[in-house]
Amino acid sequence: MYVLCTEIRKNGEVIDHVNTPIGIRWFEFDADKGFFLNGVNMKIKGVCVHHDAGALGAAVPVAVWERRLQALQEMGCNAIRMSHNPPAPHLLDLCDRMGFLVIDEAFDEWEGVKHKWSTGHNVYPPKHFGYYEEFPQWGELDIKEMVLRDRNHPSIILWSIGNEVDYPNDPYCHPYFQTMTGNNDANKPAAEREYDPNKPQSDRLTTIATNLVRYVKECDMTRPVTAALAFPELANLIGYVDTLDVVGYNYKEHLYEEARQQYPNRVTIGSENSASLEAWLAVKDNDAICAQFIWTGIDYMGEAKGWPIRVSQAGFMDLAGYKKASYYFRQSLWLEDKMVFLAATSKDDPANVSNKRWHGGAPHWNWKAGEQLDVICYTNCEEAELFLNERSLGTKKLIDSPLGYLSWEVSFEEGTLNVVARSAEGIGCSYALETAAKSYQLLLQVDAPEMSADGQDIAHVEIEITDSYGKLVYLADDLIQLSIDGPGEIIGLENGDVQDLEPYSSKFRKAYHGKLLAYVRTGVTAGQIVVKAEAQGLITASIVIAVK
Repeated sequence: MYVLCTEIRKNGEVIDHVNTPIGIRWFEFDADKGFFLNGVNMKIKGVCVHHDAGALGAAVPVAVWERRLQALQEMGCNAIRMSHNPPAPHLLDLCDRMGFLVIDEAFDEWEGVKHKWSTGHNVYPPKHFGYYEEFPQWGELDIKEMVLRDRNHPSIILWSIGNEVDYPNDPYCHPYFQTMTGNNDANKPAAEREYDPNKPQSDRLTTIATNLVRYVKECDMTRPVTAALAFPELANLIGYVDTLDVVGYNYKEHLYEEARQQYPNRVTIGSENSASLEAWLAVKDNDAICAQFIWTGIDYMGEAKGWPIRVSQAGFMDLAGYKKASYYFRQSLWLEDKMVFLAATSKDDPANVSNKRWHGGAPHWNWKAGEQLDVICYTNCEEAELFLNERSLGTKKLIDSPLGYLSWEVSFEEGTLNVVARSAEGIGCSYALETAAKSYQLLLQVDAPEMSADGQDIAHVEIEITDSYGKLVYLADDLIQLSIDGPGEIIGLENGDVQDLEPYSSKFRKAYHGKLLAYVRTGVTAGQIVVKAEAQGLITASIVIAVK
């Protein structure tokens, strides 16, 4: 990263100047070998993100994004796809500084209006409103302004002109399909899945895409243009794909090999993908496919299953930025440093029946006496040995598991469950779960023991419910009351619980998985901020933050 200083002089005197952060790098996409950054071939391990942060809504301070991006980086993520609208500039600044690759994307719809599932996916009737109303007048100006605003960010490697604007029958239609098929369409009425000549015809997408690509290149010729395609089979037929430099396939891993055979000179990437092991192997084991962007990195407001759930739970982290078990599975696939993690789930858990435990498990060791459990171990080491109260439950090798993780059947007993993982190079790492006693006290910790009195600085205060030994009580959900004294304010409380309907303006909230997060913002005077947490029957805790 560098700073470019541009000056305007008059008669030798500087009368105006602007400092622009810039970065120097080069990259290329190769149809056979994938992606190269500064001459180094690499896989793009990306996630998609929305722009909100739970309790903070869309006005997300830079420190909050920094904490989130750091966690994603620790997971092994190296790329972000911004979701369908120009992102906050300070988020791009962070991506520059922290070394993320970015797809900067405009538009979730063009001329045609998509169904808006206001009460649950495929729950009728849908609502119809959105950017399509503005696109004819503002589309060209908006995408040009996005590119002009963002083009000095070295993190950006692709401009995207749209997300799933080609979604079949929503609204564009084509006689290529007489009846739609696919998991996303199973709940739609039969009439809506059939070809309808009265709907907008998909050929129009090619005309619009041609114009949008031209608008982008009028502002920046240094980066390729892409789009996230929901129906690439049709996009290939109508010429939409031919307008793009890099073609993004959404959830179409089964078409990668066909694309490579039929279009050998084309660069194809996974622009939106599930978190399944199979979706990652389609990238990992294919030189030509260099990228995937998983939906999503972090939970976000909306696109929920239905009331009282108000949040999409697709993320590796919850609304508070706390890591889920799925985070550690992804870490085992993406991270180069050796790691190991334990979670457990009851044999009666529905996720066991559907064989999707890769996304689940709870990292605690408080179950019913004798309960039959599956203990799940996420690791990138070659083998791991599990111990219960110092008794070995056996060693297992990762190569023997087609699921990408290890598991043991264990009958619960109180104490310590720990795992020791070993790599072929002799590197070892371990992880332990311990039975916690009853809830006893609150513990507070802050990521910024000293803050600036600029009215904008943010600290994350994490509140945990622990037993008398300081162990997290994972199942605790006590109501916690927060108060603050000094030159600052609490601007939000978040626990990550997708069904918690407590108003975000409240100064109290239940713990979830034994935790609660408070966002504290400074005022404009120096002094000391004291944050205090109270809960009935638990020892009160407080923490002091210096403001300078």
